[in-house]
Amino acid sequence: MIVIANFLTRFWRGGYSLPFSWWVVGFLVNLTAFGLLSAIRGLVQQQAFNPYVIMLALVSIWATLLTAQIFLSVGVWRSASRYRRDRKVEGRWGLWALAAQLAVIVAALGAVKVAAESAAPQLGEGWRMAFLNDPDTPDYSLRLMRAGTEIEIAGGFKYGLARDAERLFASAPDLKVVHLNSAGGRLGEATALAAHIKARGLATYTSAACASACTIAFAAGSQRWLKRGARLGFHRAIFAGTETADEMRTLLLAAGLERSFVERAVAQSATSLWFPDEQDLLQAKVVSGIVDPYRFAVSGLGARPTIESIEAALRKVGIFAALETADPALFAETAAVYRQRYLDGASEGEIVDEVRSAKVSPLLTARLATAGNDILVAYALLLADQYEALNRQDSAACYEFAAKAGNARTAAMLGPALQQREIELATRALQAGNPRRPARPESLREAYAAVHEDLVASHGPVAVRLLAEPGRVTPGQYDLFCRLSSTMFRAIARLPPLQAGDVMGSIFGSMGTAK
Repeated sequence: MIVIANFLTRFWRGGYSLPFSWWVVGFLVNLTAFGLLSAIRGLVQQQAFNPYVIMLALVSIWATLLTAQIFLSVGVWRSASRYRRDRKVEGRWGLWALAAQLAVIVAALGAVKVAAESAAPQLGEGWRMAFLNDPDTPDYSLRLMRAGTEIEIAGGFKYGLARDAERLFASAPDLKVVHLNSAGGRLGEATALAAHIKARGLATYTSAACASACTIAFAAGSQRWLKRGARLGFHRAIFAGTETADEMRTLLLAAGLERSFVERAVAQSATSLWFPDEQDLLQAKVVSGIVDPYRFAVSGLGARPTIESIEAALRKVGIFAALETADPALFAETAAVYRQRYLDGASEGEIVDEVRSAKVSPLLTARLATAGNDILVAYALLLADQYEALNRQDSAACYEFAAKAGNARTAAMLGPALQQREIELATRALQAGNPRRPARPESLREAYAAVHEDLVASHGPVAVRLLAEPGRVTPGQYDLFCRLSSTMFRAIARLPPLQAGDVMGSIFGSMGTAK
């Protein structure tokens, strides 16, 4: 140790020749610094994600680099100064010494630049992670659902999440599915959570969005499910403003995702997100399947959403925003029902069906019964298009929709365009006044006769009788029933607007009376 101390002291004072100081000592110091940095990185990689360890490692890394830089700069500068003095005595310029000192100045300026661009941001982010509760990452929440068979993890991936999730996993021996709805956070925490998910052989599911680090945990599922309309978002990793593709690439490949998909994922800048469409996710086997809103408990609004947050979520759907305008008290009741059933662990499909049948449909039917001709004609065409679209996919689902108003599953089968048309028309009906006057009986009889004539001409009198008794339709007649229903509403839409409005108003009025 004394020999090493003397060696370092002599170099610090410029006691060695310039070539020895530059080449030999420089090599030894850089080699020692590299070894220390490698040891620090190795120790950190062996530890579970811990912001205090990361902060300590960052301080150690930058202290090592700073110490090495200062030590080399001072030793080389003093050695160069001595070299110049010796050359001056000999009447020479000592150009090599000047070049060495210039290199020291350039290296010092470079070190200042690195400190400003890398060291300061990294130490600042490490400090916020360790001592300020990682304020740029939202807090997380966890909740068990459906008698402990499902769990939701929402919010940011920050320190403590994997530990708390592991404890909750241990308390639920029947746990099968982990809901992940998060914009991401720390990769280290995502990796730890992914290990717990994989160890338990749990399936993963996203009902809203799982992005960035969240996708690492999602990919760990034994089965990976995505609700139709939900999204997975990918990009490179980023820390303190510095992007890197390597770590995210390694983790996604280790999860078994196809390399071509992974390369596309990590090609995305960390300042944006790539949201693959459902077909891309299925082809790359990122997801096991796309599920309807009945498969799992509803999630995506946190562990215990307030009534205000439920109302805010409902307002994002046009028909509920219109419902609030049309009947604020009914909207409040709808939000309360939704929240309670959410906390009960019901599926989204069950909640939507309940809210629709008990709250929205009665009011909407009453408003449609008195709506203007333009709305009712558009609704007739919408229903005709919906029946045709459903019948092409599943005649039983079409019959369910036509004869019994359907449910969230059949509504989802309609596709986004038809769903949006329905929302827009329902919104118009709820927001409109009551311009319709009662139809004259003789006019109504004429209109129904014209529609009946169209139906008989296209399908025959025997087939048309199916519309009068939908409850007696057999499975073998579902296709015919749907075609009849579509033809009927197209025939209504072809009537003069006043007559078409009278017929549609009469249909909706009878639905309200029946209830």
